[in-house]
Amino acid sequence: MAKKNSYPLIIDSALTLIAEYGLEKTSLSMIAKKSGISKPAIYHYFSSKEVLLDHLFELLFKDYRFEQYFPMDTYTKDNFSRLLTDNGLQLLQEYEENPEALKIINHFIGYSGQNRAYDEKIKLILTEFLDGFQRLLLLGQRLGVIKKGDITAKAQILGLVLDNISSYLLMGIEVESTAVWSQAVSYVMEDD
Repeated sequence: MAKKNSYPLIIDSALTLIAEYGLEKTSLSMIAKKSGISKPAIYHYFSSKEVLLDHLFELLFKDYRFEQYFPMDTYTKDNFSRLLTDNGLQLLQEYEENPEALKIINHFIGYSGQNRAYDEKIKLILTEFLDGFQRLLLLGQRLGVIKKGDITAKAQILGLVLDNISSYLLMGIEVESTAVWSQAVSYVMEDD
């Protein structure tokens, strides 16, 4: 029975410590102490710190996909602008409600320069978001709600605005995230 309860304790302890100390400074000994689980018991689940970090990375990023936040099959001519605004605000709200998760994600992003696998996966995720916005805006053009113009630049504006708002939230700097995101959506909806 104890084994079944150890896994979530290890994961929760590791995430809490990573949020506070970062990936490099968090050790298996620290995780063992925080979780109240012996280091050998942690090795039962994870053969090394690197294996644990890989597992945490997969847990954190597995559902972080464009379609998860901006489901294109729900967009219509009548709801396009409202839904684009609402979906972006929902993503930002998740960041605001869980600053610890945002810190952990940022630690992985910072660590990606030292870990090629993380670097490649994070670049893939970020590129997928930019491509997703481009596909969404092309859909908007087909629906007649997005005017002709540089769809690539407009898609990148949306991706960069979301990313930068999250960076400010991470730093604890208050920004008018609702107004900024709403303005970005208004801009991409306007005629060039």
